[in-house]
Amino acid sequence: MDRAPGIYRDQRLTGIWRGVLPFLRSYSSWFLLWAFAVTCLAKAVAFSRVTGAPDSATWLSVLVARDALLCFGMATVFQLIERRAGWAVWWTGCLALVTLTASAVSAGYLLVAGELLSWQTLRVGVARFDEVWGIVVESMPAPGWLVLAAVSCLLVALPYACRRLNGEGSPVAGLLVTTLASGVAFLAPPPQHVALSGLADSAALAVTSGYFDGGSSTAQGAGLFGKFPAPVSSDAIASWAQGTQPPNVVVVVLESTRWDVTSLGGGPADTKALAKLAGRGLSFQNVRAVMPHTTKSLWSILCGQYPFMQLDLYETSVSAEGQCLPHILGAAGYRRAFFQSALGSFEDRPRLVANMGFDGFTAWEDIGGEALGFLASDDESLSAPFLHFVDRHSDTPFLAVVLTSATHFPYRMPDEMAARSEELQRPTRTSWDRYARLVEAEDAMLADVMDGLSARGLLDNTIVVALGDHGEGFGEQGVRQHDTNFFEEGLRVPLVIAGPGVALRASTQPANLLDLLPTLLEALGLPYEPSALPGQSFLAKDPAPSPKLFSCWIDSRCRGYVEGTRKVVYVPVRDEAFAFDLLGDPNEKIPLPLSSQDRATLGSINGRIGELRSTMPMVLSELSAFAPWRCARGEPCVHPASPSGGVHGN
Repeated sequence: MDRAPGIYRDQRLTGIWRGVLPFLRSYSSWFLLWAFAVTCLAKAVAFSRVTGAPDSATWLSVLVARDALLCFGMATVFQLIERRAGWAVWWTGCLALVTLTASAVSAGYLLVAGELLSWQTLRVGVARFDEVWGIVVESMPAPGWLVLAAVSCLLVALPYACRRLNGEGSPVAGLLVTTLASGVAFLAPPPQHVALSGLADSAALAVTSGYFDGGSSTAQGAGLFGKFPAPVSSDAIASWAQGTQPPNVVVVVLESTRWDVTSLGGGPADTKALAKLAGRGLSFQNVRAVMPHTTKSLWSILCGQYPFMQLDLYETSVSAEGQCLPHILGAAGYRRAFFQSALGSFEDRPRLVANMGFDGFTAWEDIGGEALGFLASDDESLSAPFLHFVDRHSDTPFLAVVLTSATHFPYRMPDEMAARSEELQRPTRTSWDRYARLVEAEDAMLADVMDGLSARGLLDNTIVVALGDHGEGFGEQGVRQHDTNFFEEGLRVPLVIAGPGVALRASTQPANLLDLLPTLLEALGLPYEPSALPGQSFLAKDPAPSPKLFSCWIDSRCRGYVEGTRKVVYVPVRDEAFAFDLLGDPNEKIPLPLSSQDRATLGSINGRIGELRSTMPMVLSELSAFAPWRCARGEPCVHPASPSGGVHGN
């Protein structure tokens, strides 16, 4: 038989080498073998992290069966092609390298986020490369870069060395593995564990999921959503402002702070200040974020409206018109300032703050706290600028919003806190331990805020709100961090309101962050139009139960609602829907089939989410109100002290 020139020669080897040699001599096979190995390693780590995962290697083999089918199937086909046409090694090698790259990126994302990479997530990562690079640098220690460099060298050196061996083999090994993997992938039942079901997809092919429907399975809606109704009339504001001295309002937003890490939820963080605040006012014990993402949650909290239910941050665009709490209080003569310990250039925060009606903005670039990773800073650095603002405006009513950041990934502790934790023998070994210590630090900042107000004689005339913007996952259900986390650790947050007009009470009925603004307006005594706000006031008593919808920021990942003790979840990227009984199954381990009522409600929720989306162009206007911040038209905001001229992402 004539043999094509190229990598195969006439001399034959016998035995096992006839089946193995093609994998050792072909660059494409080496790339595909590495793709399979990297994927197996990442899935094994993710499998081991899931609380309550089946303790069986059988389940792990099911999770990697499709990866084996793809990699070994491609390797077998490529070997057959290369045997017939040696020149084909160039394009087979390129295709195999693309598969390796997709598998490696997806595996890396799996290790960081707890789920496989989708096309929609990849699109965000490419558009916001600064953030992605920051996460990569934070996630990989120095030895990891050395290992990566060594593996890269091996990818070239090993197949080159093996090509020095003479002989031609048959692709029988690849055929056997492909056949076996086909049987497992298509005949074995998929894992019933919710956290594992998504891992059964091929890592390389998961990157393309959502591509053919534009990157999202979410209906686009009318595309004109953007103008929000005004809940408070100008006449009502003017009449209210002429009354008795209005109270100050301070809102402390606790970044990535989940309910069950705090003392209120029986967690490991000692949050004395939060508990003390709850002992003075209204405490929500069953509240969730509408979307587990900071920009989206800030819009829900301060504007009382649903955010744009999609990836695009229309909240920073001039096309987002709404009457937010700073607008209302500003019309009544309040000074309004926003403080955050994180980089202000992150997600164009100055534009968001301006859109919501603030007249002052202070961020890390202005404060200069101890940097803690690619985004965060020490939260205790917020106390001084906040109290300085209070001292400058003590003769006028004020609204101040204070946003923490250190509890965001990568949970790096300030040096002083690390030393203090060691001295007090507080655990700091794991990410969860450090996260709990950082929650305690933001609680200490909350204590400083209240003590500072008390020392100035202002606490009795100040409504203080403390709440989480969203939760944070640590792989309990597979998902890590928050953007796509529909489990309770990703959605459920603390919310406490105390001050004049707020009686001591605890609410156990399901609520969400939209309910804060109507509750605050009622506490302030400001008349408003209830139909203009989707949330409900919880001030006097719990309102009638209603479905509380939510959606993931990566909108192809989840949407759903909570009503009573039942949570219904739809995963568009897999077209799966299921329910959890939060009373009987608080850890969300047992997915239940949907009832006919569930399906009807979910259908209306899907329709509502479609209506809350926009296809309008993003318009980033010029902004000069917060000097020395520079926000040129169509460009991200920057500050002279920005570490790299400004980054944006979250």
